[in-house]
Amino acid sequence: DMTRRIIAGELKIGHKLPTERELAEQYNLSKTVVNSGMTKLRQMGFVSVQPRQGAFVADYLREGNIETLSAVIGFNGGRIDARIYHS
Repeated sequence: DMTRRIIAGELKIGHKLPTERELAEQYNLSKTVVNSGMTKLRQMGFVSVQPRQGAFVADYLREGNIETLSAVIGFNGGRIDARIYHS
């Protein structure tokens, strides 16, 4: 999933994401499902949307919230990654 790809570093901070239409086609999902997922990623601090430019991987290590931290810790098996301390 997108959250895992972001935390794992497969999608780097600043990376422009495909449009919701492209993601829907790529994953064979409805645009409604993709829109819901993108909304959740924004709420979690992993994605930022810039009007007329698109969606980008946010600098979640610097600008994240408690949901971001929870997702990162969960991804790392309950451990806090040293990257968080040095960001």
